[in-house]
Amino acid sequence: MVALVEVLGPGCRRCSDLLELVRQVARAECPHVEARYQRLAPGPTRLPGGHPVKVIEVLGSGCNNCQRVEANAREAVAQLGIEAEIRHITDYAEIAQRGVMNTPGLVIDGTVVSTGKIPASATIAA
Repeated sequence: MVALVEVLGPGCRRCSDLLELVRQVARAECPHVEARYQRLAPGPTRLPGGHPVKVIEVLGSGCNNCQRVEANAREAVAQLGIEAEIRHITDYAEIAQRGVMNTPGLVIDGTVVSTGKIPASATIAA
């Protein structure tokens, strides 16, 4: 019998690092574990079993306000008990392309829900 560990993600450096770590642990601890990677497409995706994954994007330079928006989004995700991928978009051309002129911006599943302010976690969760 072989156990399978799947790493699901957008293909970023952290996904690669996590996959390598899982493989190292598997080699050291149990030869019956196989690790593989599945790239998730941009936008709303589903985990195995059909559970939806929210895609939350913080738009801005990465300043303190952007970090606060991310922290509030993570808190909202935890409160709701849902799966979510949180991304940072720092390219101002891409931010402007989405129609956001004031940062930080917050996008949930492709819809701009906030610009130029720091929404509370309760607001994000609603």
